[in-house]
Amino acid sequence: MRTTLRNPKRRAAFVFAGAMALGFAINACQSAPVVRAEAEGETAPASEPQTYFFQMVETQRPDPTTVPVLPFDEPISHRLNEEDVTLLAKLLWSSPLREERQKKALAWVALNRVGVRPFGNDLKSVITKSEFTFYDRKAHVSEENKRIATEVLNAYYSITVDHLNISRPFPSTGVKVQFVGDPARYIRVLDMDLNLVWDGTQR
Repeated sequence: MRTTLRNPKRRAAFVFAGAMALGFAINACQSAPVVRAEAEGETAPASEPQTYFFQMVETQRPDPTTVPVLPFDEPISHRLNEEDVTLLAKLLWSSPLREERQKKALAWVALNRVGVRPFGNDLKSVITKSEFTFYDRKAHVSEENKRIATEVLNAYYSITVDHLNISRPFPSTGVKVQFVGDPARYIRVLDMDLNLVWDGTQR
């Protein structure tokens, strides 16, 4: 060993090889992953679990094979104002309508207007001060038109006064009327925005 190191060339090669080995060792230590030593019993904090709550709503789907029947109440007979009955009967006589369902629809249009701007707050104002220009205050009061007027008035007061569930031919928003046909024997009922709510030409 001493003889080998006495040779200058061999000694230089030996030093160079040792330096290279030391350099590789240092480089390996620097690139190695750092491992943190944990104390005995220490554990990493667990992530907080997230809980979601869902509200379950039970719904019943109607059987598509069955048609629901609404339990409508029977109208109550009221002590009617004879003037209102006469006004409606004269309105029906003055109109070109001849079918009972058309006449009832016209009577409902007049009653739906009560309390709605700009028609009036009572039936007389609605009929005499609106676009029912065909109304004839001298019209005949027939028993048929008087019966129709009485039926519609009783149903109207059963809804507005007694709060019963009474079937209307169309919603209370129907306050406009169009006469159609030749002659004008049919009506279409519209709302304030002229949307169709009942077509009297359809059976």
